[in-house]
Amino acid sequence: MPIYRRELLTKSILLMFISLLLISCGSGPKLARLQTDFELLYLQHLDMKAKNKKFSGKWYSEEDLETALRGVSLEAREAAEGQEVKPATRIAFLRLAMIAAWQGKEQNQDYIKGIVSKGKNLCNQLKPSEPTRDCALFIIIPVSIKSSNIPDPFPGQQMESLVAGAMKVPKKEADKANHYFMSMKKILTDVLVGFGKTELPDYLSRHSNLLGYYKDEIKNYQARIGDAMIIATSQIEDMPGGNLSQDDIKFSECAQRWIRELRKDVSLKLPKKFKQQALACLSL
Repeated sequence: MPIYRRELLTKSILLMFISLLLISCGSGPKLARLQTDFELLYLQHLDMKAKNKKFSGKWYSEEDLETALRGVSLEAREAAEGQEVKPATRIAFLRLAMIAAWQGKEQNQDYIKGIVSKGKNLCNQLKPSEPTRDCALFIIIPVSIKSSNIPDPFPGQQMESLVAGAMKVPKKEADKANHYFMSMKKILTDVLVGFGKTELPDYLSRHSNLLGYYKDEIKNYQARIGDAMIIATSQIEDMPGGNLSQDDIKFSECAQRWIRELRKDVSLKLPKKFKQQALACLSL
């Protein structure tokens, strides 16, 4: 699929994914207000990116909207510390704080990590019958944040030509090609660790709608690691070829097979084989 079409598809998937995340697993008027604020800001932010002024209202720039989204994050994080807040609602506040920070392009990664850590700790304190959908999001969203921070290494047309094998990798940019591959490999490692070594499969089995969006999300990682491997193993100008190790190639091929099989699976209760296969890829 051409990269520009993939980007449009990814934006559509993200819009559906975010819409799902807006549904609260907690309760309370403050949480409802903050979620409404987030939803309006998020949709206006999309509108601003599309240069459609119809719904952008008083906002003059994407930066203004991102600042407002970060403000929602700060307020939600503060609300999660309230003395009278129940665990499920506290978790919901932290989930909102995490997503608002992501969409507000929060640069302080320690701030986001702190929110995720608090959310996971609270989830670990719940009874086995209690885990909310938000507990899965504390595993999924950090990977999405990392992925969104990895740009394609080459301009659009050049990237498409390299993936199609229509040109060689410029010698002076060989390191850039390898760095992109290693960055995407780290993302896939995080996906497999999340699936193989946490409670994510159980959470997803309890929330079938989230499972569908998760499968679409990791399909994007699969496409990008595929492109990254093609580029990093392509012939380099004045050199015999790429220089990825066989272990790197085996890992990326294993991870891509795992994603394809997971996406084909139609069961709502995930078979244990996927956890085992994720661990097998990590052992390579």
